Amino acid sequence: MRNLFIAVELIDKQVRAILAERINGKIKVHGVENEELSVSAVDDNGVLINHSIFSSALSSIVKKMENRAVNLLDNNQVKTKKIFLALSCFPCTTFEETHTFSLNINQTINEELIDALLNSIPPIEIPNKVVKRIADISYTIDGVEYFDVQNRKGTTLDVKSLMLSYPKDMDVNLDKTMERCSFDVESHFSPIVESRVYQYPLIDDNANAFVAIHNSKSYAVVYNKSKLIHCSVIPFGWNDVFNDLKYFMLNDDKVKQSENSSIINQISCNSLISNVLKAQKHEILKVGREFSFEVQKLYDVIFARINEILSFVNNELEQVKSNIDKDITIGIVSNIFQDDICDYSTNFFGTSCYSLQINKSLLESIDNFSDNMATLIGLSLEVDQSSFEVIEKEKEDKTKEEEEPFESAKKETKKKSGFLGSLKGKISNIEQTLFTGNNDENND
Repeated sequence: MRNLFIAVELIDKQVRAILAERINGKIKVHGVENEELSVSAVDDNGVLINHSIFSSALSSIVKKMENRAVNLLDNNQVKTKKIFLALSCFPCTTFEETHTFSLNINQTINEELIDALLNSIPPIEIPNKVVKRIADISYTIDGVEYFDVQNRKGTTLDVKSLMLSYPKDMDVNLDKTMERCSFDVESHFSPIVESRVYQYPLIDDNANAFVAIHNSKSYAVVYNKSKLIHCSVIPFGWNDVFNDLKYFMLNDDKVKQSENSSIINQISCNSLISNVLKAQKHEILKVGREFSFEVQKLYDVIFARINEILSFVNNELEQVKSNIDKDITIGIVSNIFQDDICDYSTNFFGTSCYSLQINKSLLESIDNFSDNMATLIGLSLEVDQSSFEVIEKEKEDKTKEEEEPFESAKKETKKKSGFLGSLKGKISNIEQTLFTGNNDENND
């Protein structure tokens, strides 16, 4: 059976999904679906709060994707057994945790053993938080540090892992979402999966940072020798820039005295910010027929917030640098004016920053692909199974008859895994995707 799967991303009031397939290790997108929500399913920090609306949107998307899958599977009827979901939230924190184990003399060490050892340790308890292991950074075997195990042998083992803590409400409400759905949901952390799809410049022995400024949040993810060593979510993005601009405009004396001030609230985020950044600083920006603003002042409002975001990023990167004792090459991704933000970041950090591009060699073809699919493509790289099972035509009627009486029982026994519940102890094959392709493109 073909390895078709549904990858889903929740962004504010929109659920985006692709039907994709792994072909010779590359991703082919067969279809795209978007579902607009009447109200946001997440709060301002990205924590899932409205499981009812979210589950309805997921079910609607799954139905549409099943119809697409039928055409790709020789018109066989299909049933969705699992979808793959990318989420992020704030506050979340990554930190390192090292565990020491005594082994048998010259015991063979492999990933299965490490997983078993780490899974035997009681979970870390933090009030109102969940803590999970998201990656292994290094392994010290008999006093020698390695970045992989490769069936090495030893008697003592130290495993340095990257842990992630996040609000417990994410688990509670994602489990409630799963209870309402007839399929399982395997969730992954958006900053990590998105960071996997870009080409990073290879500069000396530097670590690499992925810095993304998106609408509702920003991310900072750091890799050292292709190993994930840091990840953080910053609770500000372009929506905050937009709100700052609107607040500034609405408090203009002429706007406050006008009966037409509502026109300010009708401007779209991308349109307003783009018009400001396209204009010359000495110019005047007209809004409607009645209002005008100095571009320089609007520019200052924009970059006051950008400075705040980059200051958060800088604090994160300085902390990482002190731990690894090496420089970090910074790659920039932005929803708006990426190259301009990259140039500004170069001045802010005092070191060359690079405008990251999606590594198109990860795609089997560019059909149905667009640049805003970065997270969904990164999520697809983590998928190792199909979302569907084929219902044989002669058994289809019998299956429908049997489904209804047992539906409630199935929901009661469905495994509750929560956010990142089924995430493996390390991000698989990451070294095969981060530094491939022509890196010269990133140096322009």
